[in-house]
Amino acid sequence: MTKLCYQIWPGFGYDAEGDDFKVVRIVFLIEKLRFRKFVSCVEVYSVNSDSWTTIDPGFQFSEMWYYWIYNSVIVNGNPYWVGRVVEEFKYVLICFDMSKLVLKIVPLTSLDYNNAEQAIEFVDLNGSLGALVFNFEIQIDLNERIVYVDTWVFDEVEQIWTKSHRVVPIEVKIMNQVLQCLKDGRVLGMGPKHQLIVFNSESKCVNGLFNIRQGFDIYDYTASLEYIQGMEKDTRWH
Repeated sequence: MTKLCYQIWPGFGYDAEGDDFKVVRIVFLIEKLRFRKFVSCVEVYSVNSDSWTTIDPGFQFSEMWYYWIYNSVIVNGNPYWVGRVVEEFKYVLICFDMSKLVLKIVPLTSLDYNNAEQAIEFVDLNGSLGALVFNFEIQIDLNERIVYVDTWVFDEVEQIWTKSHRVVPIEVKIMNQVLQCLKDGRVLGMGPKHQLIVFNSESKCVNGLFNIRQGFDIYDYTASLEYIQGMEKDTRWH
């Protein structure tokens, strides 16, 4: 039986208990003859100790979509990915606890998301794990229009998702792409003619910023999880 390295999930986080930045990588292997993919191990790098630690994953899972192979969101220093539990054949969020060095499962069954005309973004909502569910409708010209956005918050104790509020109507006809969800609930997206749009899910305000010049692209940037002495906070988007 020949095993080949198939995929690696990278992640970055912060251990608040140990005051330590850490890098995690989840290594998937595939059995060449049987085409069976499985989690081989989880490797964690500690900045403080400048060393790697290998831990057992505890359960088997795989990726949901290629889009989600990088950590979807970091909340309280812990990275999250969207994955599928192999034994139960259901989609969940996979969380890596940077302090305890264990993988955890966050259920998605109570999250109302099963429509083909929806898009979802997992976000940090003021220190809580949140989800923004965008509901679209197809226009005559085949463009998509955001009809409403539901904001969900995950209850760590009850292990369920609760709908916080719904924003409707959305005063923007098209948001072609969601670029980044900020911690305060604002969403940076791409509109018609490459226009940058900022949408506030609480105030229901939509503001156009500027059009991106041809040949340029936009990349999201997430500020440091914690600020080491001597660093200055970038306040432009916070």
